[in-house]
Amino acid sequence: MIKRIAVHGPLARHVPGIRRYVQSHIQSESVRADIPATEIEFDGIAELWYDSVAAMERSSATPEAQALYADGALIIGKIKSFVVEAKVIME
Repeated sequence: MIKRIAVHGPLARHVPGIRRYVQSHIQSESVRADIPATEIEFDGIAELWYDSVAAMERSSATPEAQALYADGALIIGKIKSFVVEAKVIME
């Protein structure tokens, strides 16, 4: 896995339009009896930041992005993607 990450991270640097790229690797899981847990299994989250949805769509169509996505499939197999808008509550 570490070898793939060393390849995958640099691929993101070459994708036009990505403003920020973050890999969050899960170290442990907190379980609370009063909050139901999801059945989804995953070991990390990758965040790709863009200036707009239009910038994301243009970026995703590039050969560099396609190479990044293909490499991601080698690491994790299945991908669940969300387009989100961040609401900063506190900094």
